[in-house]
Amino acid sequence: MPGVQENVGVSLDKPDMVFDLTEMEGLPNVLIEAHLAGKPVVATPAGGTSEVVDYGKTGFVLASAKEPDPDEIMTSLATLLTDDAMRATFGEAARIHAEPRFAVDSVLAQTLELLKD
Repeated sequence: MPGVQENVGVSLDKPDMVFDLTEMEGLPNVLIEAHLAGKPVVATPAGGTSEVVDYGKTGFVLASAKEPDPDEIMTSLATLLTDDAMRATFGEAARIHAEPRFAVDSVLAQTLELLKD
């Protein structure tokens, strides 16, 4: 574990995946950033997690944010950490899934298109 990081964006090239046990969330920026960095995730279904993660393609969303099941956590983590090919496939799918929806250029273009009229 890297401990407290001040510049998380730079650090997202180092992990194999991102694990987030948030109980309450809005739109989870850390998961968006992970996906844009090509990292699969395991996360709770807090807030907008399901808007970011495409279950079984870009990561795994646990059944509960309030009381995550330790067995479900371990199974999800073990699946991604022991299968290099799956992790790479999920990571690439995560980047492809996130770029048109969440990359700054994409969001700006979509916003300008909405404001055009």
